[in-house]
Amino acid sequence: MKSMFGQPLVDTVYFNEKLQKEAELRSYVLEHIDEAVEKGWIQTYYQPCIDIHTGKLYQYEALARWIDPVHGYLRPDQFIPVLENNYLVYKVDFKVLENACRTMQETGHPFPISFNLSRTDFESADVLKNIVDISDHYGISRSFLHAEITESAMNNDNNVIRKAIDDLHGIGCEVWMDDFGSGFSSLNVLKDYPFDVIKIDMVFMRNFNKRSEDVVKAVTGMNKELGLRTLCEGVETKEQMDFLHSIGCDIAQGYLFSKPLPYEEVSQLEFGMKS
Repeated sequence: MKSMFGQPLVDTVYFNEKLQKEAELRSYVLEHIDEAVEKGWIQTYYQPCIDIHTGKLYQYEALARWIDPVHGYLRPDQFIPVLENNYLVYKVDFKVLENACRTMQETGHPFPISFNLSRTDFESADVLKNIVDISDHYGISRSFLHAEITESAMNNDNNVIRKAIDDLHGIGCEVWMDDFGSGFSSLNVLKDYPFDVIKIDMVFMRNFNKRSEDVVKAVTGMNKELGLRTLCEGVETKEQMDFLHSIGCDIAQGYLFSKPLPYEEVSQLEFGMKS
């Protein structure tokens, strides 16, 4: 039944080999998540975010990739949802942060990153303690750490997320809202939650037309009035970048600059002047 979601013209599905393999992979992920964390199968890739006004590197988003000895490269959509549904994704989220902090320590060149926190992380783990323990262990200032929380997280217990944002600010982290515009509570989120950066969902760039331009322009202007910075995801063309520059958007992220890469590769890229 779940395989039919998002397929409005499909009213019958027969169990087949494809569904069987998907079910087996879900079981494999749940059975091997601890081993994946322990043995380094969970790796951190980095996608650059660019300061639109200067063309320089603003920060990296730290993203999870699972390189498995049996199944090879696992896409995030093959393991993140199943772990999130089972309240285990915190193991990945904190491993991504730990990998990034270790890289900063080893290179001796700390760099700002954003990292994802799932709604279930706040129910499954002590988020503040994990961030403090990891950053202190590797000697990384929390001013370099930007926690991303998706808009959908605000659809549950609002008080929990509001307190979490205040607590994250209290330990020195910025808090960014991810996927703005992908849900239905966006304006309430802007009103009620003290985010530092709003990330506009990539769907607006994917369907880049006059209506999308008007929405992105309006959101960017509204954010400026509220004292918030705006990041637009999914930027793939110079036309889109020029438009974002013209409306005063602050930060851009997308394949125009780079796909997510291991640190050894992404650190060799240059944007405008060397960052």
